[in-house]
Amino acid sequence: MESTSPIQNPSSAPPSLPSSLIQPSLAGPRRFISKKVLIYILSTIGVLVIAAGAYGYFYYFQSPEMVIQRMMSRIVNVKSIEYSGRVEMNMTTPDISPGTNSLSLTFNGATDNHDLENPKGFLVVNITTGRSIKGEVPEASLGRFEFRIINKILYLELSKIESGLFFLDLSFLENQWIEINIGDIQKQFEQFIPEESKKEFEELQKKYKLTAEEISKINEIVKKSKVLKITEKLSSEKIEGINTYHFKFIINKEELKRLVLEITEVVEDKSLSQEQISGLDKALDKIEEFLGGEIWIGKKDLLPYKIVFNISAEENEETKTTGRITITLFFKNFNKLIQVEAPDSTKKLEEIMMEILGGLYGGFPLGPGKLVP
Repeated sequence: MESTSPIQNPSSAPPSLPSSLIQPSLAGPRRFISKKVLIYILSTIGVLVIAAGAYGYFYYFQSPEMVIQRMMSRIVNVKSIEYSGRVEMNMTTPDISPGTNSLSLTFNGATDNHDLENPKGFLVVNITTGRSIKGEVPEASLGRFEFRIINKILYLELSKIESGLFFLDLSFLENQWIEINIGDIQKQFEQFIPEESKKEFEELQKKYKLTAEEISKINEIVKKSKVLKITEKLSSEKIEGINTYHFKFIINKEELKRLVLEITEVVEDKSLSQEQISGLDKALDKIEEFLGGEIWIGKKDLLPYKIVFNISAEENEETKTTGRITITLFFKNFNKLIQVEAPDSTKKLEEIMMEILGGLYGGFPLGPGKLVP
């Protein structure tokens, strides 16, 4: 009789488990990456690679013309800016006097036009001059001037005034701020306009006050302008830590003419006459020959950080005057907040005029405003 003991023969095979518990299902939840996810990842990587390539191309391999056009389209959106620069002039005028005359003008300032109805800004100017007959050019300061405008009031300070600069002794104005209320001057001027001409004057004021629509049209014209014609691509440089493109340029005469004509049509609401166009052609006739320069444009923001203009004068049938003018401009802090404050102590323009006129007409014969002999 066979035994019915629950103890089985150890050599017998153990009971088998269902195959579904041992082998993972190919269609079950254990799949690590689906085809859709894989396609999405590969597509994203592809887009990033293409974008990086496009960025690299536009950042490093943009044509000079493309850089200039993108600069023009961005510069019209600049509402505030800080600037500085220098103007140097050396001219020989044998028709007038022997030797070489020099003039140097340095300046720095800022302007903020976020509020077109109430612009603000400041400008500081230093002027020196010299004259050389035998090679030496002793310089003499003509003066220092500072301007501020805020809340529609212009403030002017004259310092280091050279005696006789305006054929008057203005030494009493040194370091004195003069307050010029533009609104008050306009009102005083309007008092002298005949009643029958006031309406015409008001219409003239409206005509030359640009509307938002006109400003927008002018901005579009400037964006499309190709006034700067690139003649050479130079090595990149840093301007105050900013990486820049560096180009040589000349002024494109035809494009400048087109710019003037189109802007005039917006402002004047009419085209120039044929006579005026002929005059413009004559004025621009040789501009490509005597006006050119260099420009440095930020690689990141495509805004101008430095511009140098070189203007040359050559002897011709009309004059023997020769010389060169170099204008160097620096720009920075685009669209940043600009602080302009009114001076602590000022004199109104009316007071200053009374002092000057008093000196001229005998009220103060040895005082302010006397004529320089």
